[in-house]
Amino acid sequence: MMPNLKNLKISLFFNNYRGIKILNYLLKKKININHIFLAKKFLNSKIINHVKKTKIKFDLIENLENKKIYDLLKDGKNLSVICGFPYIFKKKLIKLTKLGILNCHAGKLPQYRGGSPLHWQMINNEKYIGLSVIKINEGIDAGNIVEEKKFKLLKNYYIQDVLRITNRSFPHLVFKSIKKIISNKKLKKQKLKNAKYYRQRKPKDSKINFKNIRATELDCFTRALNDPYPNAYFHFKNKIIKVKKIKYHNISLKPGEIKILNNNFYIGCKNSSVKLMDYKIVKIKKYD
Repeated sequence: MMPNLKNLKISLFFNNYRGIKILNYLLKKKININHIFLAKKFLNSKIINHVKKTKIKFDLIENLENKKIYDLLKDGKNLSVICGFPYIFKKKLIKLTKLGILNCHAGKLPQYRGGSPLHWQMINNEKYIGLSVIKINEGIDAGNIVEEKKFKLLKNYYIQDVLRITNRSFPHLVFKSIKKIISNKKLKKQKLKNAKYYRQRKPKDSKINFKNIRATELDCFTRALNDPYPNAYFHFKNKIIKVKKIKYHNISLKPGEIKILNNNFYIGCKNSSVKLMDYKIVKIKKYD
């Protein structure tokens, strides 16, 4: 027998502010959060302090080999929600669950499976950003879709704007997903023919190759890789230039050619040139 909202128990797995937003929203909706697991990897101390204030039981974990996790997952009234978590749930844990495990994936599925989906959607200049809540299975982001949403990716949006909208949207999506799961409603299967995987981005992936990138593509690239993430960058005279904002310019330069005029950088791209509007010079050792 499926539990109802009153006797349902939710365990949350997260390590970022998206998890905090979801936690706050579910508490506001009077949902019983009976345990929180915080991943030590990339964890901000402010996240721990916020969780402590809720008085909810929590554990700091370095992996998923924790007896408490096993005990919670096999509880027939427990539904787990992953909302920003660096560890992958293996088959033995997934099969242990009674109600399942939900995952907040910041990408349209199945087109954006894998890592860094927000960045990839921006780099690929999509018209919309897709968000998905799925019931996980043994595949990577391959589970049935419980809830999904999209919002328009405006041309002036930076990753900070997309993150803000994403973190504001997921709490409501998670709440709707919880209600759908306990109502035993039919979920949406992903179309395998449309599946595409993207890898998790690393700082070195942010290096700009001006000879092979168009100015329009560079604009998407710099906006997608803006603060608080590793910025787009290039090497110049034993320095690294982190690029935060560009502007198209009619100066005639060959692809990869760099000119400094009146203390301003002008660079040739594959099809036209750009002017750096916001950048920072850092020491070479900060990047590979």
